[in-house]
Amino acid sequence: MNDFIKIFLNARSLRAATKELSVEQLEEVLIKFTTIVDDRKEADAVELEKQQAKQAKMNEILLQLKENGISPEELMGLTDSTAEKAKNKTKRGPRPAKYAYDFNGEPKTWTGQGRMPLPLQEVMNAKGSIEEFLI
Repeated sequence: MNDFIKIFLNARSLRAATKELSVEQLEEVLIKFTTIVDDRKEADAVELEKQQAKQAKMNEILLQLKENGISPEELMGLTDSTAEKAKNKTKRGPRPAKYAYDFNGEPKTWTGQGRMPLPLQEVMNAKGSIEEFLI
């Protein structure tokens, strides 16, 4: 399909591709292309009318909201109290350690989330069970 588009968008390639066609065949192709272009223009015009009608309705509704003293934010439920609640959210604290192990004589802990630390993995492979390291 890409080659098809390249040929039709380049005058020299199009001329070379249609060299063997008769004038009657070229006129037939021209009629078909004209029909396709007209159909596309009509479809685009209909789509544009739909978009304009939708925008007009939205503007009308927005005007009604303003006349009644309602802001779009209030309509969507974004009042000041919900905005304040969103601001007041605090970060969750760090997860408590779930496993404890010894690495070079230094005690280390792991929450059980993410990748298992390599020293713990090595010790676990040697001893067998992670339950031994539960806190």
